This record gives sequence, structure tokens and C-alpha cells, in this order.
Amino acid sequence: MIDIELLRKNPATVIKRLGTRGVLKKEVEALIRADTKWRKAEAKVEQLTAQRNKLSEEVPKLSSEKRKQRISELRSLNLRLLGPTGRGDLALLEKSRLELWKKLPNLPLPEVPVGSDASANHVVTEPLLPLPKFSFLPRNHLGLGISLGILDIEHAAAASGSRFGAFLGDGVRLEFALVTHAFKVLAAEAFTPILPPALIKRKRMDAMGYLDRGAEEVYTTQDDLVLVGTSEQSVGAMYAGQVFSQKDLPARFVAFSTCFRREAGSHGKDVRGIIRVHQFDKVEMFSFCRPEDSVREHRFFLELQKRLMEDLEIPFRVVQLCTGDLGVAAAATYDIEAWFPSRNAFVETHSTSNTTDFQTRRLPVKFRAENGQLRLGHAVNGTAYAIQRTIAALLEVHQTADGTVRIPNVLRPYLGGQDTLRRSDERH
Repeated sequence: MIDIELLRKNPATVIKRLGTRGVLKKEVEALIRADTKWRKAEAKVEQLTAQRNKLSEEVPKLSSEKRKQRISELRSLNLRLLGPTGRGDLALLEKSRLELWKKLPNLPLPEVPVGSDASANHVVTEPLLPLPKFSFLPRNHLGLGISLGILDIEHAAAASGSRFGAFLGDGVRLEFALVTHAFKVLAAEAFTPILPPALIKRKRMDAMGYLDRGAEEVYTTQDDLVLVGTSEQSVGAMYAGQVFSQKDLPARFVAFSTCFRREAGSHGKDVRGIIRVHQFDKVEMFSFCRPEDSVREHRFFLELQKRLMEDLEIPFRVVQLCTGDLGVAAAATYDIEAWFPSRNAFVETHSTSNTTDFQTRRLPVKFRAENGQLRLGHAVNGTAYAIQRTIAALLEVHQTADGTVRIPNVLRPYLGGQDTLRRSDERH
């Protein structure tokens, strides 16, 4: 949730910044009115509580006659305090205020380009590596994966339906080579490895900001648990209520988990292959840090993503999302888009976001500063490798004329020195 104190002190700034995200002025003003009513009701309840406490202290000291009078007054105060015009009214106003508060997305940072949709996103970095040139018509990742015997769509669909796939043989080994490499690189940067739960409480997913908008993408269970769509959701939830020491920040985690998305809003998009599936594996970076460090931490995550992609020798570009294309919790986001030769286009494989205190306020996650003050931390997240999309890009970029695929140098040590993916009947 946004900072309500900032809204109270500078509503015009909040209205302006949220307006760049398509939030109407009247939506913010509705929260301002609800907050004003709630504050008045809270003040009234506090006043009645103070009067009741004062009377409660006086009663034992009074004579019998005066004591009866004070007890009668005390009962009257209790009725007003506990009745519909006291705490009952406050609870209703709090519920109304919270509903309006949760509908508002995070405030974009000043450096985020203003725009209404993805067409206004900015290409920040063009590919450093040259785009591959082929003497043949490049095949797509689906055809390559099936012909190499590392990708099975048919049997996965028989088990689970459309938008599912399974890795086989070298495909499985390739996945864990990517995971191992990411963990190795990030462990050297003080990331703590973690295998988090794939199921989290619904209230924790709500606190992470994924149910206010986009709840249709989330798989739910009958036990009030939801399946995560990214490890960020479970790592953040694991530290709900945590108070870090300032000396322990940034607290960085690298998580590996299977993720689940309904893809409810992507009917007809990327139906074939493993670009957009209901179940996929992901290595995710996550950090809690001081507010004054989150912009730097975010840029650090982007540099790590670039390094991880350069290690795979895959051409990519960096795109800064505009205000209208940000996720609900994000104050700033960069995407990395990998080159897919079969499409002659770039496709998103990575994303990194600075969510500032939007998630930490709701969880909450705080830290104790050196002066002893408790402060809200900021949270930063970023993809290390989204396995299915990364393998898809790797297959397409490193394919050869004979149908084999060259394995990037950095992954070969994890594969026993193997340098090529080839059909099982061609292996020696």
C-alpha cells in the first residue's frame, strides 16, 4: 500500500504521480475522504477510552454514593464506546478505508518514463552481442526441443492439458545446469540460497499486492492457500513481521521454485511451446534493504541479470517500463528481452522491480536503524533465470544447420564437459 502519511501531507503529488498510471483523481480523493472519516472516528474512540479509563481509576477512591453514580456513567461510556457509534463505526470505516487504499498501485519513481501502455516503454540498452546470422531458416524452440528429445509437449498435455510441457534427458540436465550456475554467481554476491514454499497463505499473497489486481492469474486451493507465480511472493511472505538489524541489510536471497500462473489474460498468445505456460521453474533474486539504498540495489539486480544473460551468449536488450505498464506493486521495472531468431523479435525473459515500501508496509517488514528507530524496509526483486524461457532462447540462438544446439561455454562444466545437444540416436 502507498504511504498514507504522504497522501495526507501532499495529496496533489500523490494524485499527479498516480495519474501517470491511469489512476483517476476521484479514486484518490475517495481514499482521502474515507481516511478523514476514519481519523475522526478514531479520535472519538480514543477520547471515549480516555474518559472511561479515568472514571475506572476514580471509582475505587469514591464514597459509596458517588461510586454508584460513576459506575452508571462508566456503563454509559462503555455502551457508547463498544456500540455502533464507537468501535463499531470505527471498524466499518476502517474496512471501507482499507478497500480503497488497497486499490491504489504503487507510486512510480520520478525516473520512470510516463506512458499509458507498453508502446511507451524505453529501450535502454541495445544488444551488446551481435544477432546471430544463419545460412538456413532458423527453427523455433518447440521444433528443436522435440527433435532433440529434450522437450515433451504431447505427454505433458495428456496429463495436464494445454500450456504444459516436460523436459527430458538433456533438457533436465540443462535446467539444473542453469540453476547451479545462477546459484554460484549469486552466492558470490552475498545471496542466501533458499527453497521456499510454493503454497502460501492467501493473506500473505494479498500483502504482496497480487490479489488487488490480477487475482484471476492465481491458482487457489480449498485450504485458503494459493500457489505462487514467482518465488518473490513466498520469500517476502516468509519474512512477514520480521525486524532486521540495519547491519544485516541488504538481506539478499536467491530462491528456486516451481511457479504457477493461470495465464487468464493471454488467450491465444504463445499457445505452442514453453514461452507462456501454467507451470514453470524459476530462479529469483529478492532483497530487503534500506529505503535510501533501493534504487542502487535495483540497478545492481539489473547488472546481475545482464551478466547472467551474457554468460549464456544470448543477445538481449534492456527495456525500462513506462508508468502505464508497471505491475501493481512496482515503483520501477526493467525487463530483459532475449532475441528469438524464429520470430525475428525480442521476447521478455527477465524482469526486475523496485517495490519500495509497497509490500513491506503490508507484510510488514521493518529494520531497526542505528539510532534505534524502527523503519519500513524496501523490497527489490528480479529474475535470475526463468528456466523455460531461457532454455527456449538458448535453443534458438545456438542452433546449428545440422539440428544440433551448441551449449554455452559457461554451462559445460555442469554437464560433464558436454558441448552439444544432439538427438539421442546421434550421441556416442
